[in-house]
Formats: sequence, C-alpha cells, structure tokens
Amino acid sequence: MSFIDIVEYEDRFRALDDRDHYSRRAEQYPDIGHYLSVIRLIVDDSQPKPIIDPVAADRLVAGSQLLSRLDSDYSELTCGPVPLDRQLTVLTSPMAGRTGRGLTPDAAKFTDLDSGTVIKAATKPFEVGFFTSTEYAPNHNMWRDYLDMYPRSTLHPRPWRTWRVSPMPDNDIAEVTRAQDWSDLVRAHPMPHDGLLFPDWNSIAEKYDAIHMTVRAIVAMQGLRLSTPDGVIAPTYWDVESTFWLHWRFTSTELVDIAT
Repeated sequence: MSFIDIVEYEDRFRALDDRDHYSRRAEQYPDIGHYLSVIRLIVDDSQPKPIIDPVAADRLVAGSQLLSRLDSDYSELTCGPVPLDRQLTVLTSPMAGRTGRGLTPDAAKFTDLDSGTVIKAATKPFEVGFFTSTEYAPNHNMWRDYLDMYPRSTLHPRPWRTWRVSPMPDNDIAEVTRAQDWSDLVRAHPMPHDGLLFPDWNSIAEKYDAIHMTVRAIVAMQGLRLSTPDGVIAPTYWDVESTFWLHWRFTSTELVDIAT
C-alpha cells in the first residue's frame, strides 16, 4: 500500500493558508472564495491514491488558519450541525437529465434509498437521494459559488435554478466533521468493492435521514484513501459543504434564483 508521507501531506495544505493565492473572485467573502479556489489543488493526481490514517489527517488539518477563520465565521459549514432553516439546492440541466428529476425538487421524482433501491459502490452517489448546501449569504451556498467559478462549464451549463427547501424538524442526521467520523460511518456500514471499502448507502438509510459533510472533513480527506482496521476506504470528492438526503424530508420548496 502507498501511504502518504506526513511532510507530503502537510505540503498539500500550504495553499489553504497562503494569502498570496487568494481568489479575487469573491472579495466580499474572501475565505470562502479562497477555499473554493484551492480545494481541487490539494488533491494528489497520482494513482493509486495515497493512504493516510484518519486520526493523523484530522490532527494535521487542525492547525489550518483558514479553517480556524471559517470556524469562527461559518461554524455550521465547517463543524455543523446543519442549519435546517438555511438549506438551498442548485439544479442544473445535465444534472436534471441524468437523474430524471428535472429542474424542480419534487418528491414524486425523488429516488429514495429504501431497501429495494439498487446503488453502485460510490462515496458520493448522484443517481439517488438529494443534495443541499447551507446558505451563508442571500441565495448563495458553496455549491452555487463553485458553479460561478466555471460560468462556461459544459458539465453544468446554465440555467442554474436555486431552490430553498424546508426540511422537517425531526431528522436523524449524521454529522461528518472529521475524517474519523467518515471512517466510523463507513466501517459501521461497509460495502466492499474492488479491494476498497465504500459506504453501504442502503444500510445507512436505515438509520439516518441525511449525511452532513462539513468543510473540515472534506479538507482532511479529499482525494485520499483512509486506512482502517477493516480495510482501506475509497477516496472521497465532496468538494463543498453538503447534506445528502437519503429520504424525502421536505415540507416545501421555493424557487429563489435563476442564473441564465
């Protein structure tokens, strides 16, 4: 197995705290703008992906000045818990076509993760469930701002429709605030595949309504495999703070913005 060297791991995150590389696209929210501009840069392009112990990963990112500032200003994004009154989803045309959901969040088009749903091994599935991200500025969340960085994207061309969704108050949500939290979740609900451990989403859906993936956890393990006593967990690529809804738990939806 290819374990990542601790010094090499620390080098991945120098860009996080390097103010010389701050993005000029988000002057109003410079720390979030900078995070979005560098999160992809810290991913190792080598194959197979390096492996790190989740406890060591969490310990090493604990010293990030950027994450410390985000903790202070946007703790719900970095540490949770997910604020249910500020959940937005952004639907784009190809995304709607792949999932058959259209550009409107609709319970009738929602693919619930019940015991009969067949889902392939994935650390972040897109064919089922539903993703939201927390509103930190009027009608904006991290996913919408990520799209703004690629206005001519062929993967997510416009229109982008931003919806405010209102979840029910009584939800069982797993908060993933560290790499260790993710490791514990996957080990409790494992799906072995091709020599790696993936989350068994059907099993997770029997216990939880949703999974909240925070920025701090993403930074610790983006693009890396995690070592555990039960095996190696497949690399994750969540990019931005997100809540993955395994069941339809919404009382209402409201269209708040269309970017054309």
